[in-house]
Amino acid sequence: MNKKHLTSDQRYTISVIYQRGHKQKDIAATIGKNKSVVSREIKRNSNPKTDKYHHLYAQDMATIRKERFR
Repeated sequence: MNKKHLTSDQRYTISVIYQRGHKQKDIAATIGKNKSVVSREIKRNSNPKTDKYHHLYAQDMATIRKERFR
């Protein structure tokens, strides 16, 4: 597994902690990534209709993006 990419478990963790109102720095420390990774993940994979981050939507978007660039 490539350590550069987030796993679905990490996306779930981001979703839960972010919805509880914690800072991105705290989320990053929890999942073992840099805070810029968390910031980019939330910005890139938030649902544009609801403006909210949800791990299932984020995982779907990441999978689509991965397939598109193969």
